[in-house]
Amino acid sequence: FLYRIKLQANYKMSWGGSREHLNNWQTPVNIGATFNFVRKYALRPVAFRHLHKFLKKGMRVLEYGCGVAPFYKTWKNFWSHIDAKWVLADIPNFPFHYARHVYGEDKVVEFACITEDLFDDPLKNVQENFDLIIIHEVFEHLDHPRFIAEYLLQRLNKGGLFYFDYIDSKEPVGLDTPGGAIERTATLDYLNDQLDICFGDFKMDGRSVGVCVGRKK
Repeated sequence: FLYRIKLQANYKMSWGGSREHLNNWQTPVNIGATFNFVRKYALRPVAFRHLHKFLKKGMRVLEYGCGVAPFYKTWKNFWSHIDAKWVLADIPNFPFHYARHVYGEDKVVEFACITEDLFDDPLKNVQENFDLIIIHEVFEHLDHPRFIAEYLLQRLNKGGLFYFDYIDSKEPVGLDTPGGAIERTATLDYLNDQLDICFGDFKMDGRSVGVCVGRKK
């Protein structure tokens, strides 16, 4: 509860490079985010009820910016009969440390920790491409979302699925970055050009984009 009170105190932060980006996420008060996420997904165990519609046996799945890995948890608890291999990727923040602790011995999981030297090539140490990439509640937190959108689509197989959303942070405070707001239109333009949207209401009218799934052209 006390951590949550502190998280309510939103203010503009400085994002001058990868080291400062990591420092913002590693501030001790952000331990509270782990508590919040674990509670949230415990109360909503099937938080991503549409996921199973897009999973096929043998898929290689990336959950990018995974935090406590809610998509992987949903698959593990309810849809693991659909065989898949997972890569969970994030910067070394508190929720990701939690995910690595909880799922570290799962044979179907590979972890990609995005340290400050990997910001320009986050999946440098990950082999092979993906059939499904999930990036949920992430774009608004990135310094350069347009770059990451292109980078991830390069790692997506042709005909692969891209599961995404994008919160509209007109006045970025807290862990929402200025880059996430400035590059929002350019990022959505790029995704619209590269994907055939097969699920969700994809609109570029200044509102937040909810869950959408696009197939790589």
